[in-house]
Amino acid sequence: MASDLPTGTKQLLTVISPDWDSPSGELRRFDKSSDGSWTQIGAPIPVSLGKAGLGWGRGIFPKDLPDQESPKLNTPVKREGDNKSPAGIFNLGDTLYGYSLTDKELFPQWTYIQSSEHLHCIEDLNSPDYNRILVSEALTAKGVDSMKRTDNLYELVITVSHNVENPKPGCGSCIFLHIWRGSGMGTAGCTAMAKEELYSLAKWLDPHKNPVIVQLPKAEYVRLQPDWDLP
Repeated sequence: MASDLPTGTKQLLTVISPDWDSPSGELRRFDKSSDGSWTQIGAPIPVSLGKAGLGWGRGIFPKDLPDQESPKLNTPVKREGDNKSPAGIFNLGDTLYGYSLTDKELFPQWTYIQSSEHLHCIEDLNSPDYNRILVSEALTAKGVDSMKRTDNLYELVITVSHNVENPKPGCGSCIFLHIWRGSGMGTAGCTAMAKEELYSLAKWLDPHKNPVIVQLPKAEYVRLQPDWDLP
């Protein structure tokens, strides 16, 4: 199970939950120092995770997973609609999605796309565009996640690159960092936080520094910390 973080990564997010079933955790952010060590930036950020906790996802690590809980891993595997957030190491997308075009000025390091009622993330397992964000006026509400929600949870969205490379239908789609409903309220599989924390995080993150996010239960984090060179 040994795996290393990408060598070009200069920014790191860690999300640690108490256990596999917990719907909440803490996010910490780190800069890589000139000597290769990690320096924590700011205070920990409370986050909401999937209502059903965590399950191994498809990213930098792990890459190849079975279609169900693995005897080898002896831990849950992320599936579409299971209300689990993905565990593992994942790149972050280089595009921000948001409701306000004026917010683009706040994030000059990002590609910023203004969300509209025609912008959707595809959750339909039978669609050739599964787990892609695209604009279409022909899409119906079935099998899509609207990027402009009436509850404003997607006022600002950072994408997590789960199941993005050669996406496998049924392994989970549309995983984001977004605004939470409130402390202790789980998500459908994303990682959510207070609005001010998300905006602060987006201002700090720089796609040119190849940021990654590591999401793990505490026991797994401790076990994999040496192999992954985690802070």
